[in-house]
Amino acid sequence: MAACTLVILLLAGGLALQWGNRAMEAQLDPALAWLGQARGDVSELYGLGCDTWISSATPDVCEFGDKKAPRTAVLMGDSVGAQWFPALKSRFAQGDWRLRVITKSACPMVDKPFFYARIGKEYTVCAEWRRRALELLREMKPDHVFLGSSIASGNDFSIADWTEGTRKVLSAISPHVDAITLIRDTPVLPFDALDCLANETSLTLLLAGKNRCSAIPDGTLNDRILAALREAANGFANARLLDMNGSVCPEGRCHAKQDDLIVFRDSQHMTARFAARLADKFGQNLDELWHARGLADGKQEADR
Repeated sequence: MAACTLVILLLAGGLALQWGNRAMEAQLDPALAWLGQARGDVSELYGLGCDTWISSATPDVCEFGDKKAPRTAVLMGDSVGAQWFPALKSRFAQGDWRLRVITKSACPMVDKPFFYARIGKEYTVCAEWRRRALELLREMKPDHVFLGSSIASGNDFSIADWTEGTRKVLSAISPHVDAITLIRDTPVLPFDALDCLANETSLTLLLAGKNRCSAIPDGTLNDRILAALREAANGFANARLLDMNGSVCPEGRCHAKQDDLIVFRDSQHMTARFAARLADKFGQNLDELWHARGLADGKQEADR
């Protein structure tokens, strides 16, 4: 028995030593090159320079689809909002719709000041960017606005801040927009998905079983923020909350990889390919959410 225990401890120690090295090996080993590709599997927004980060308080608007399309959808938020772009593009950048994107990484759509550890001070640039972005929305008067914010971006917020700050944003744009959809934040994994996959071997699969590189995340904070967003939206007839987490993490368990596709490119953000795969489900949930008003796809006239 003692010998077996010793063997298990030695194996665990060896795996721990390998953990930090496999991500680097992925850059050198062609067999692991796909992990490096997954790390960079972000939406095209970043390559086009659509997302402004840290220094700029000037919103950059990127537009997709027919510029003369009669209906306009807008995606606005931080990187967690931006990750849904592939799902929205397939639906709102064609036909009668054009899609405009106004995002700023690490800048949630919550009108409250907060300290941003990366710059070591209050993120005043974010506050100014948000104010200008909301002004742009009021001028655009779009048909549908999608707002997405990360728990990580607002980790300095209290639950009351999430409610009050979101309500301020909705108050600023609700009279000028037909429909506002708040997108729930995706779950946060307790590990980096790609680091875990880089360490996946026959031995680790044998020891950990089918739940290797998967976890049931602690959703306590996510659930509380969901309730805060719902409370904020309840005061506005044209605001609804969209929850896609059941598709991102089926049955409450998040997997670094589903079937042949990597889900997360870090501990929180989805890969662009996975977000694109969810396009049909996103549209289906959106239709159900807005069925009464007919604002999901523009096939019906909106209630004014």
